[in-house]
Amino acid sequence: MHCIKIVIEKKESLGELERIIQSKNLLKLDDVCNEYYYIAIEDDFIIGIACNSCGVDLEYRFADNDDIVYIGIGVHLLCLDVNSRNICFCKTLPSVFNEILSDSLGRYYVVICELDLYVYKNNI
Repeated sequence: MHCIKIVIEKKESLGELERIIQSKNLLKLDDVCNEYYYIAIEDDFIIGIACNSCGVDLEYRFADNDDIVYIGIGVHLLCLDVNSRNICFCKTLPSVFNEILSDSLGRYYVVICELDLYVYKNNI
């Protein structure tokens, strides 16, 4: 496992985020947004996220092989493939995201929400 560099910066507005992110890399996850994030992974995989955070901070966790990063914010869970520079999925959760946990081997990732619990298997 090698060390992946990730930079997450909170921006003040959608306009500020749009000025630094190409429109194809900007994810507007909700109709009404109150949080704006600039995310750079390895300096060349750059995305912007605009969302309604529901008062919860963005949290991320890398899979043990550093190929996948899970990002939770508001009622959303994103999965990014670091190698292919693609978004694997962006799911809207039925309740507010709280935390991401994993087992000691990094095979399973548990997404804890306000009212729900989801388990994802990492295909490593």
